Amino acid sequence: MISRQVCLGLALTTPVFVSAQENSLDQLMSMSLEELSMLDVEMETASKVTQKLTDIPSSVYVLSNERIQRSGAKTIAEVLTLVPGLKVTKFNETSWFVSARGFHDGLYNKMLVMMDGRSLFSPVYGGTYWSDVDYVLADIERIEVLKGPGGTIWGGNAVNGVVNIITKSANDTQGTYLSGVASNTDNYEFSVRQGLSLNDSVNARAFYKYREEPTYRTNESEKWKAQTAGMVFQPSNAEESWSLRIGGEKSFYKSDLYTFQYDNSGSFVGSQANDFDNKSQSVYIQFNDSRHFDESSTLSYSLWGEYNEDNAPDAPGSYSTIDFDSTYINQLSVNHQLTLGGGPAIYVP
Repeated sequence: MISRQVCLGLALTTPVFVSAQENSLDQLMSMSLEELSMLDVEMETASKVTQKLTDIPSSVYVLSNERIQRSGAKTIAEVLTLVPGLKVTKFNETSWFVSARGFHDGLYNKMLVMMDGRSLFSPVYGGTYWSDVDYVLADIERIEVLKGPGGTIWGGNAVNGVVNIITKSANDTQGTYLSGVASNTDNYEFSVRQGLSLNDSVNARAFYKYREEPTYRTNESEKWKAQTAGMVFQPSNAEESWSLRIGGEKSFYKSDLYTFQYDNSGSFVGSQANDFDNKSQSVYIQFNDSRHFDESSTLSYSLWGEYNEDNAPDAPGSYSTIDFDSTYINQLSVNHQLTLGGGPAIYVP
């Protein structure tokens, strides 16, 4: 009886599977050579203006929203394993290292990581806390990666590469989005996003993401918990380009701190293990805008402030960041472009 049920199930599902395969094959066969080879893909990270990948004399790569969602990844660091040339390793269940061009360690300050123009660099840690870099993956429009020197365009920390995370516009994320993941290894994830129109001129988006993972220590009840939330405000008129973003993150987990005692002669006396509560939290506010003087000249600027607090043993402390960045671009001719930019960044411990 069981065998008949299995056969019947296969008989019912096979036509559906074959039909899906045929649809995918038809879609693949209908794609042009440019679409198959990603020749029509554009990015802005290489020169701060929109360019096709074929026109960029650098090693670049773009992860689209569809590729990100099809990957099955849960975090941004995990998504970056899809980028050829990036080295992504997992130090433990919640910590990631991401680097490029052969430089790989935890204190990696030679690669600039940004989200919508806001730097995610930690001056206390000397790198990027990838455990705290998170977002609702469905709302990420694309991730642009420049594998090589970018300091002339982006300044400090862009010595060996740039990872630019660009989220979707509030106009493209109207409505409600819900997502949840649960596994038999006690991994849980929940994401919710609500997009709405505040009035005829402004659209908004609010989001929240919660992740919980086991620390795989002796006490199985202990979890690593992380929360990310924020709001985005943007004009509904496509001719305007300003945006206001407010958000923050919070994470918590327990670990063991070992204390070793020695006497005056240097002989080992004993050791003691204590529970330590690792806490991290940050909040930020960011405003971006651009002005087009004519068809060939544009002024873009970004102002953001952030407060971070972390008691991790490897980089404890709290600090505030205030950053202003401006860029003026003038297209002198088809093959020549003038780019001027700058701005102060202030870290207050």
